[in-house]
Amino acid sequence: ALLPVVDDITRTLPQQVGPLLEVLWGALLELDDLTSSTHNVMLLLSALMTVCGQQQQAQGDSKPAAAADAASAACAFDLSSLSTPMPELVLRCFPFLRHPSKAVRQSTLRTIQTLLALMSSNEQSPTLSGAVKSEPGGAAGSWMSGDKLSPLMCHLFQAMLLDGETEIHDEVEKTWIMTVSRAPAELVNRIALKHLPNWICLWLSATSVPLDSSLLLLTTAQQSSSSSLGSAQDSKQPLSVFIGGLLGTESPAEQDQQACVVRLRVAKLFAALASTLQECPVASTTSVFTALQGLLQSLLRSNSAVARWAASYMVASWASLRKPELDKSLQTDLLGLAGVSSAPVYDEVYSLFNNVQNECKRLVLALQAANVPLPDQPSMYTAESAAQLGSTALSVYCQQLSPATAQPIQRQGPSVLA
Repeated sequence: ALLPVVDDITRTLPQQVGPLLEVLWGALLELDDLTSSTHNVMLLLSALMTVCGQQQQAQGDSKPAAAADAASAACAFDLSSLSTPMPELVLRCFPFLRHPSKAVRQSTLRTIQTLLALMSSNEQSPTLSGAVKSEPGGAAGSWMSGDKLSPLMCHLFQAMLLDGETEIHDEVEKTWIMTVSRAPAELVNRIALKHLPNWICLWLSATSVPLDSSLLLLTTAQQSSSSSLGSAQDSKQPLSVFIGGLLGTESPAEQDQQACVVRLRVAKLFAALASTLQECPVASTTSVFTALQGLLQSLLRSNSAVARWAASYMVASWASLRKPELDKSLQTDLLGLAGVSSAPVYDEVYSLFNNVQNECKRLVLALQAANVPLPDQPSMYTAESAAQLGSTALSVYCQQLSPATAQPIQRQGPSVLA
């Protein structure tokens, strides 16, 4: 009932905004996916936080000249006066990033964006060493420390990987860019290096099998206190989830299409991370910027078509943000990608592809054992060459053999065609 009048409340009843926000933030500690009021609470909280945040930023960016403008600016509620530090409030949002309702997930991301923007406006620009200015009293808190920034980056990555809605992808990308560009570069580098191997494994996972739940960061929806939220109660419960929010019951074509979209969006997250650290190089001997270049090189040299395609799109997304500073060897791999000698293999059909290769080789060995003269065989059989070998060519070869010898060999033909 309050959603339509959020603007009016913040303008005419600013003294009531603080208590209302305290109630809403406190309610998040008691809500979960099954609570009927979760949808309304999260939407109202997001709307209030967004309006107050916009008013507060507008008040800080300009000094009203007219008395009316000054009175209007005075109506803005100072979100830093909330009893809970803003980094702790960000943690309270995590359980709702995987809520069944798209509106709840979208509101959660927008609330996090508001908190990140306000934390940045309350701090000095982060230095390369990670030093930031802490606000006296800790009401708004300093920029998120590593124990809070790490789960935020993991949950944002997972929100992109596990969601199938374009609107959510847009909000996640916006929140990710705000996070990696405003947090201290050294801290972002250290956290990303820690989680990069898991992220890559999840990013390139096959669409037809559930993701490895041990690589996912999970949180419980209910927490008894804000202090318990500080640890986020991470768990490693068995979970059957698929890339792109799939259920595992879709057709292979639907699975591939959704996975393709999600992998493209995840590539943009890696590109934003690389672009940010390229602009603000870190002092560490090992950086995500360097690690990503090594990763790109290994993916481009792989026989996996998905790996090559994903790496190529990551570079394209990176180039759309700024000119990538790539090693010469990586540039060579990119330029020679179209002319690679080895045929790519699609991971989703690898099992079928491998069976075709084995059946073709088994048939060729049987023909050679029967002393049938064969032309040079390809190192890798395509669908067309395998079909020809198991049908037309096999009939010609078997004509050179006695019926007793040809019969068992001919029975291998359907295996090749299957």
